[in-house]
Amino acid sequence: MGDGGTATNGTWLKIKNGGNLTLGPTNGWNAIGYNKPATLTVEKGGKVTSQARVMVGRAGVAAGMPSNLIVDGGTFEITAGALQMSESTGWGQLFVDKGGLVDIKASNISNSGNKMLIDVRYGTIILNGNQNTALTTWKNSTPAQLVAYGGKGTLVWDYNITNAGKTTLWGISPMNPAPANGSMIAVPIGSVAPVNLSWTNIDPNKPGDPVYVDVWFGTDPNKANPLTYTKVVSAQNQTTVQVNAPAVGGITQYYWQVDSYIYGSPTGTPIEGDVFEFRSNDDTPPTVVIDTPNMVTWANQPVQLNATVTDAGTSPVTITWSSNPSGAVFSPNANVEDPIVTVNPATFPTTVVLTCGVKDGFTPTVTNTDTVQVVVYANACAAARRTGAPGIPTSDVDGDCDTDLDDLYLLASDWMTDYTILAPTIIP
Repeated sequence: MGDGGTATNGTWLKIKNGGNLTLGPTNGWNAIGYNKPATLTVEKGGKVTSQARVMVGRAGVAAGMPSNLIVDGGTFEITAGALQMSESTGWGQLFVDKGGLVDIKASNISNSGNKMLIDVRYGTIILNGNQNTALTTWKNSTPAQLVAYGGKGTLVWDYNITNAGKTTLWGISPMNPAPANGSMIAVPIGSVAPVNLSWTNIDPNKPGDPVYVDVWFGTDPNKANPLTYTKVVSAQNQTTVQVNAPAVGGITQYYWQVDSYIYGSPTGTPIEGDVFEFRSNDDTPPTVVIDTPNMVTWANQPVQLNATVTDAGTSPVTITWSSNPSGAVFSPNANVEDPIVTVNPATFPTTVVLTCGVKDGFTPTVTNTDTVQVVVYANACAAARRTGAPGIPTSDVDGDCDTDLDDLYLLASDWMTDYTILAPTIIP
C-alpha cells in the first residue's frame, strides 16, 4: 500500500466484518505505506494474516503524514517475521481498540525510525519471547512511543503468564470502568439482572470543578437508535448508575459510554468517552453441597464422598477435589462428583479438610466450594476409643477394643486392691 502514485493524503483499505485478507509470500515482505502514506483498518469480525514481515511507514513519506495500522476490533497476525514500525525515514502508527488482537506469532515489533506510536486501548498485543526491554524503552521515551488510551491509561504486560513463552500487552482505561471492559457478568436465569456501572471521572478543565456526565447504555453503541442505546444519566455529577442487563438466550453483549462536561457546568457539547463493553450470561456458575457429614476413619480406610452439584446452564462443569494437608487419594479420580477417598497422614490423629470446587466454561474465573472434615486415626481401635467417643465399655481394661480373658485377668489381678490415699501426697 502507498507504493508511488500521487496520493498525498494516503491510500486506505478497510477489512470489515467477515472479510479475510492473506498476505505473502513467506520469504518476502509487505508494507502499509511503502513510500506514500497508507492506512489499513481491521474492523471487528475481520482478519488479516501475513505470511511475511510487515512494514508500517517505510520511507519517503511526506512530513506529518504517518502510515497507520488500525486494529479496530479485528485480528491482525503475522505467522513469520516482525511488525516493522517506522522503517528508514518513515512514520508508522499502530492503534488497537474495541477488543482487537495483534498477534506476532514468531517474532515481535521493531522500530528503526525516529517516529513511532503504539496506542493500546481495549485490545491486546502478543509478541514472541520476552520483550520487556523494548516495551520499557518505548514507554519511557520522549515523546512516549508506547502508550495506553492516548497516554492517559495504564500499560500492562507480562511474559510467560497470560501466554506461554509470549509477552502479552494491554491497556487499562483511565476511567477504570466496572464491570471491566470485555468482562462476563453472570446473572440468574429470568432475572432483570441489575448491574452497577461505575467509573472514574476525567479531570475537569479547572481543578476542583465538578464533572457532569451523560451515560449511554444498550446493546448497540449507536446513539442514533434509542431502541438499542439509551441515555441513562443526563448531565449529572456522579460516578455510578444501576442498569438492567438481562441475558437473552444465553449471552447478551452490552455497551456503555460516559460523555463528560469538564467546564464546571452541564452545558455545551460533552467530550465523548470510550465505548466500554461487557457480556451478560445467564449460565450462572455451578454450586456444590457436600452431603457427607464430618467423618472419622483410620489410615487407608476408604470413605465414600457424596456431593450435589447444581448447574442451570449448558456449559461443561469442572469438578476438582483437594485435601489439606495434601496426600488424599481420590478414586476413580479427583474430578468426579462422588469419589471414594483414602488418607494415610504422617501423624495420627490428623484432621483432613476435603474441598470440592466447581466451575464452568462460561464463568471459569468463578469457583464455588464446599468442605467436609475427615479425622484419621492410626487404626480402627484408636478411632473407636477417640476422646469423647460414645459406647466405650469400662470392661475393656487393656484398651484393645474387646472384652476377653485378658481383661478378666487384669481385673482379677487387682481384685480387692484398696488404693485410697491415707494422707496428702506429693504430685509425682
